[in-house]
Amino acid sequence: MSEPEPAPLIDEAELRGLVASFRKKRKAIEKKYFLFLVFGFVFLGLSATFLIVPFRLFTGEESGRLFEAFAYLSLGLLLVSFIFFGSAITVKEGYVNSIKKQIGERVEKVYYRHPSHGDKSGFTYDEFVASGFFPEPEKYQDTDGYEASYLGIGFQKARFRLQRLSLVSSTRDALKSYSTYRIGTLYRFRFSKKLPFSVKILFKNRRVGYVNDKTLTAIQTEYEAFNNVFEISSSDNQGAFYLLTPQVQEKLIDLENLFYGAVSFSLSGDSFYVLIDDPDEKIDISFLREISEDDVKKIFVLASLPKIVVDYLDLDSFKFR
Repeated sequence: MSEPEPAPLIDEAELRGLVASFRKKRKAIEKKYFLFLVFGFVFLGLSATFLIVPFRLFTGEESGRLFEAFAYLSLGLLLVSFIFFGSAITVKEGYVNSIKKQIGERVEKVYYRHPSHGDKSGFTYDEFVASGFFPEPEKYQDTDGYEASYLGIGFQKARFRLQRLSLVSSTRDALKSYSTYRIGTLYRFRFSKKLPFSVKILFKNRRVGYVNDKTLTAIQTEYEAFNNVFEISSSDNQGAFYLLTPQVQEKLIDLENLFYGAVSFSLSGDSFYVLIDDPDEKIDISFLREISEDDVKKIFVLASLPKIVVDYLDLDSFKFR
């Protein structure tokens, strides 16, 4: 099945204009980026040199102080190299983030209503767990919270980080250490009709498991390609097939293709959830080459996902009102 093109999101003339402006922006800062890299490697080389040379030039008992002096000098040069490398990374990330921000603002202006940014626009712990995807994490963090509406369907999104306890200090002042085991983005779409069943559509080739909901029963559809990509379970078979028409199954596969896998869906009551594992990591804008039209289209797709989901699944139709 061919991957859906995000052509309706942006016409070719605007796309070419954006690519040209992003390339111009890159050209204006690329000299600074590469200078930071060059100086970083120069100071890294000097650091290695001042660490190795004493072993060849100095011997004997009196060389200890010289070794120590060269070691401190080497460490200082290493820190300077890290500063230059960090500055190069900051320049690149600033460039990439400015592109994502510009495209996001364009999509928001054209399609979304009543937008709200910030921590209050994300998910509370209880709201996150209610999505039904995960066992309750020992520690949950969300960032980049966002709320808006499209065609009367309210939605919210946030990037999340799930952590588990990995170390507890045995000292009097207990020190807890947590390790991250999952990062991604969760979307929630709310419609006016509260459906009397739940459905989970989980991507099969996943790296991390989901919660085992024993109230749901595994089902198979007649569409073999859909069964090969997703595991489906529901509290009511009739309700599941009410949702999963052949057309909807095709569109869910299309959505999965847009994000190169690791996409899952869940419907419960008046909410439809979309889970994407590490979506930002799928967009790699290298500073070593010029940005392409395909790069810009991928960012448009990510920024427009709420519109795409509502349009693909007809969440504003009578089925959900």
